[in-house]
Amino acid sequence: MTQRRTNDLLLVRCGRTAWDLEGRIQGASDLPLSDAGRTGLIARLRHVVQVHHDIRVGGWISAPDEASLATAQMAAELLGGRVRGEKTLRAMHLGLWEGLSECDCDARFRNGYRAWRSSPLAATPPSSEAIHEVLERLVAGIHKGASKPLRGALGVVLRPFEHALLHCLVHGRDLSTVWEAVETAPRIEFVERGVERLLLPADAPAAG
Repeated sequence: MTQRRTNDLLLVRCGRTAWDLEGRIQGASDLPLSDAGRTGLIARLRHVVQVHHDIRVGGWISAPDEASLATAQMAAELLGGRVRGEKTLRAMHLGLWEGLSECDCDARFRNGYRAWRSSPLAATPPSSEAIHEVLERLVAGIHKGASKPLRGALGVVLRPFEHALLHCLVHGRDLSTVWEAVETAPRIEFVERGVERLLLPADAPAAG
């Protein structure tokens, strides 16, 4: 098969870490996969292989944290393609909130945390990145990865919040629904023509 620039995406949500299972805010903190996260991930990947025999992955780019890279490597072993860590895909830095349980964060930063949960595009956690900066680097990183000749789709592994952001972008969902997407978006999802659909809100064509 001739190599060409890919336009298809296989979006994969990183397997769970211990902090994910404990309900602690991870942000950009670097943790390994938990045993339960690894087991659940293997089951989901094997299901994809059994159900979608025609998916061909040409290569993988991953958030650079340990859990995401391990997720990408496990996916590559079953679906093919080499793995490359991409720093622009790193998780959003959440500053003072990282490591806190959601309950503790709500108690200590009640107004800010509740604003973030109700309107993540309008509220910014203390000492964190702005969400528009996160969106810009995520999109830039994926376009960079997709520009390389690949024999198949580009696999992309992201932490849960960033995975939900990308899910919203490629499906044209309002980004205010990102927390709903964290809960409901498929953990492994093939998106045909996903690269061309990956537009920042300001880049989207006007309605009508």
